Amino acid sequence: MIGIRSIHAALLSGCAAAALLVSAGCGPRLDPNKVPVQVQINYKGGPIAEAVVIFVSDDGQYANGLTGSDGVARMGTSAPGDGVFPGQYKVAVDKSQLIEESDPNDPTGMRILRSQAVYHVPARYSDFMKSGLTVDVSKEGPSDFVFDLVDK
Repeated sequence: MIGIRSIHAALLSGCAAAALLVSAGCGPRLDPNKVPVQVQINYKGGPIAEAVVIFVSDDGQYANGLTGSDGVARMGTSAPGDGVFPGQYKVAVDKSQLIEESDPNDPTGMRILRSQAVYHVPARYSDFMKSGLTVDVSKEGPSDFVFDLVDK
């Protein structure tokens, strides 16, 4: 079973690699069937940096992005910012880290006594079914969305 931590780590790695390609002048080409989409993520009155934003549709389409210091994620399907296919999506936003406590009596340091996820935005937003966030990406794009996350 793949947990949200694995998805988060994979997305961060993919986004970092793709960001290097973009900065090297190998920017994504927008598929004419895709729409440029930006998502602004705010929490407690300010932008949230380094949050993973994931779109998933009922028919299996997906897109993802990583917010910058301005809280904006440029969404893509195969590369950051390469656009999103039109459709309706459920949205998840995750900014969390896994804190692990190693066994001090284990000379290898590999034995974990305890692990705990620490969420920097409310945990419910990392679950598509609980976030309550949706977007409708239309062909007439570009589409800019703003989500102000709240504690509940």
